[in-house]
Parts: sequence; C-alpha cells; structure tokens
Amino acid sequence: MVALANRQSSTMHGHSFPATTHPPMAHATTTVKERTLTIPSGIGPIDEHLGGLMPGRTYVLSGAPGTGKSVACLQFLAAALKAGERAAILTQDDPEDLLSQSDFLELDLAGAITSERLYLLRFQLDFSRRFSRAHSPDEAFAELRTLLGKDAPTRLVIDSVVPFIDGGGSSASSAIAMLQLLDGLGSTSLVTYPGDLAAVYDRRLDPLTQRAAAIFHLSADRQRHRQIEIRKVRYRVASASPIPYRIEGAAGFISIAEELRWQNDSRQPTSERQRVVIDLPSGNAGEALRLLQSQYDVTVMGGTSRDETPEFAMPAVPARRTTDFSGNEKLPAPAVVQPTRNGVRVPFEAASFRAALLDIEAKDPRVFFAVIAVTAPPGQLEAFAAVALETIRAINGDLVAKSANQVLIYLHGTGRKHAPLFVQRLRDNWEQAGQGELIVDVLAYPADQVRLRTLLDSTV
Repeated sequence: MVALANRQSSTMHGHSFPATTHPPMAHATTTVKERTLTIPSGIGPIDEHLGGLMPGRTYVLSGAPGTGKSVACLQFLAAALKAGERAAILTQDDPEDLLSQSDFLELDLAGAITSERLYLLRFQLDFSRRFSRAHSPDEAFAELRTLLGKDAPTRLVIDSVVPFIDGGGSSASSAIAMLQLLDGLGSTSLVTYPGDLAAVYDRRLDPLTQRAAAIFHLSADRQRHRQIEIRKVRYRVASASPIPYRIEGAAGFISIAEELRWQNDSRQPTSERQRVVIDLPSGNAGEALRLLQSQYDVTVMGGTSRDETPEFAMPAVPARRTTDFSGNEKLPAPAVVQPTRNGVRVPFEAASFRAALLDIEAKDPRVFFAVIAVTAPPGQLEAFAAVALETIRAINGDLVAKSANQVLIYLHGTGRKHAPLFVQRLRDNWEQAGQGELIVDVLAYPADQVRLRTLLDSTV
C-alpha cells in the first residue's frame, strides 16, 4: 500500500468520526442528457455568473494562499450535503483548521463527518516520497478508491493536486491516473492548485487543464481586492468576465461586481454620466420600462408610482452592439482600420494597437468597447492570430493585434455583456482550425480602464 491518506476517525471538537459502514448511494454517472443540465457549485458568484456546474465533470481552482480556495472547497462540498448527497475531501490541511473554517461559514462539517455524509481524508506527511517509490501511480488511486468506500461520493475535492504531481516525477502519468479515477467515480470534482497555472507552464498538468470543464483562478492585489478569473469554460455561459468578490462569515463568497459598478459610476464627472429621470403615469410605466430595457441596461433605483421620484438618477448605458449592419446599409467608416500587407489583413504590432486605442478614446470620450486578451497555446500564436482576423467584423471597426505572448482583440461598440458571445464564436472557430486551450480575459472600457491601460503599457 502507498499509504496515501488517513481517514479521520479521531475525536475533534467533542465529535467522534468512526470508520463504519457507508450509507447506500447509487453510483453517480454522467449521461448525455445530464450534461445539458447544471448543478449549483455552492460558490455564489460562480453560480450567479455561470449558472452552475455540469455534473460529473472536473473543475480546477487555482490561486495563491489566502485567496479563499479552502472556503470555496467547503462551499462546494456544502452544496452536496444540503442536497442530501455524500461528499469527500482529500486535503493537506489540518482537520482542525477545516473545522474552524466551517464554523466561520456556519457549516456543520463535524456533524456531516460523524454521520459519514462527508469523508475527510488527509495526505500523510511523507506521501510524496511514498508515491514516488510506487511501481505505478495507479496503486495510490486504487487506495484512494478504497478509502472512499463502496459507493462513490457525489462530489469530491482534491486540495491540492501538488502532492500527486511532485510525487509523480517529470511525467504526466500522475495527472492521467487521477483523471481516470475521477472519470470512474463519476463525481463532480474540484481540484485545487496553489498558484497561477498561467504563470508557469508545467506539462505534467496538461492532462488536467485540457480535461477540465472550467478553470477558475482566485487573485488578490496588495489592497486585497479579490476577483475570480474564469480562465476556461467548456460550455456556454452568460458572462466569462472577472468577478470581484469578498469573503464574509456565514455567507462565504459574495460577488461585489454590482457594488463596484455603482461606485465607479458615482466617481465619474457629472458631465460624462448618462442619466435618465422619468416621471410617468403608472399605467404607462411598464411599457416605457420594457422599451428602455430593449436598448439599455436599466436599474430602477427609486419608486415607480406617479407620486414617487427616484432618489437617484438612473444610469442608462448602451448594452447592445452599435454596429451590426446588413449588406444593404451604408457603413460609417471606422476611425481606425486593420493594417494590410499585399492586400491581406495582418495584426497590429502592440505599440500601434495601443496608439490606435488611445486615438479612438481621444476622438470620442463617450466611446465604449471591449478588449479580449487571449493567451494561445505554446507555438500557436501566429495560427490563432489568423483565426482572430477571420472572426472579427473588421467592417464594423474591430481590430486584432499581436504582442509577444498574446493576441489582443478590440471589439468596437461592444460592452462586457455581449463580449462572451464573440468569445464563444472565437473558440468555435479555433476548435476547427487549431489545437490547445485558450486562456481568455475580457476587459470592458470604461469600467476596466485601469486594467486596460496596464495591459497595453505592458505590451510595448
């Protein structure tokens, strides 16, 4: 035996966790029909923006220490327990620390372990050494399967994947064996990595990143501003833009995107705001609101009756793409056009792209647009740039640039809400023309103005 982990059967917080018989549970399987459905992740901001997770798939959660990976894992497990299902976690953490975090989140982790609805497994301290000496990584995963009991848990957390990767040497065999186990279990799985997968390329992790249904990265800057970056997602979602968040007791992850949007709006000079104040008879209010919502993102800040006046003016920000012209309409000339060579469109150089965007902003202070920053697979930058040039609508003013390690795509008149539609079309075209996963970041102007300038400055 590799002695992969210990199942917790000691007494903690006055509770005894015996290793006895397992409650009956059907083996979880993933069918084609199930893949059209989603289940809650338990992590509020992810459920709000992605609509949940696909059951039976593997998800990757990366981030530096202190960004909230353990909290996310506990909320992921709690969603299964809330549904009356069984869950399991294999962790490097001290069980006492997990129990403390569960108390912070007001989750009855101890009770779930006592009733064997939750299995808490812990890596042994010398696991990497034992694992490296095993004849095959399959030995450790067979042991893990035994520790999980006869019936597979509905959800499984591996926190983190590093002991398997480090103990497996220089090959990707450990990741492959782990994925084979997860496929066999049929569990919805969350695998964590303590760092940034995009920062350092490690081919041992390739099987995991390629197979994952989605990759989420938790980040925090020096001011402790946190956000969830959706680095990859294999199914259609409403938005793949970064999600600002904070962590609170009892609630766990809380999205603060809406709070930041209103804060940013309130900081804009009065002359640059677009505000509409409406006072209509109550009989016409619904019809007027529907008309506004067809053209704008509308948030009602005050009352709706005739005698009530909104306490704040109502920001009205254009939400739809401004220029999707048919072939019969006269097209306005774009402010900047894609460069060509021998009659063929070619990407901007980074410096020229930066200058073009600054020129667009200077000519129209009220302009709004999105920039898609895409990191292509190693050796695929040129091929992906060609796909991007074929995907954009250059006649509408879209632009493509190439930096040292990214392709930057300017979408004219497109806000954050509609940029994911272009990203999905881009992914579909890449699947037909290239190989490897894309890492995509969406920046919307003016909301992400600071991040956008940082990105442009770093490319020249």
